[in-house]
Amino acid sequence: MIKKSVIYLINFMPHKKQIFFFTLAILFLTIPTTTNAQTIAQRLRGRILIQVESKGEAWYVDPKIWADPSQTKRYYLGRPDDAFNLMRSLGLGILDSGLDKIPIGGNPGRGVDTDGDGLSDAVEDALGTLKNSVDTDGDGYNDFTEVMSGNNPSGTGRLGWDLNFARGRAGQIFLQVQKHGEALFPRPAARRL
Repeated sequence: MIKKSVIYLINFMPHKKQIFFFTLAILFLTIPTTTNAQTIAQRLRGRILIQVESKGEAWYVDPKIWADPSQTKRYYLGRPDDAFNLMRSLGLGILDSGLDKIPIGGNPGRGVDTDGDGLSDAVEDALGTLKNSVDTDGDGYNDFTEVMSGNNPSGTGRLGWDLNFARGRAGQIFLQVQKHGEALFPRPAARRL
């Protein structure tokens, strides 16, 4: 039965090109798909995922690069205590000089903004700008505009962003050790805090 099917297919495809493409298609169908799993595990490392097919649970995927991608771990972030314990166990302490190398991302205006400059009070505390002054350094540009354009809102010059530094730490949880221990998370895709 198999021989007749193969002969029928060969007779049906008289051109050498068609036989070549048919053989190529069969080879691609027999290649194992484990490389896709490796790619997905590596691509998702350092991200916070929401499991939408269940009850919307949140998971943090370990950002470490393992030789065997099946060793990549994920951590449940179901309750505030779970998230807090994860930050304490996996978070790395970072100095302000290290944080200064990572661009600000997300929505820096989310939350209370006492001076109305576009940066929330929490972000102004983290940056060291004045939360009661629209223009901390008095140069005529508001703090939000300076931060988003890469300029120093507390003085002259540009911010010392280092995209290679940010890229190498994307997805890692940081604890700001020179302030109040705030947890910060450079997003892997944006490489920004």
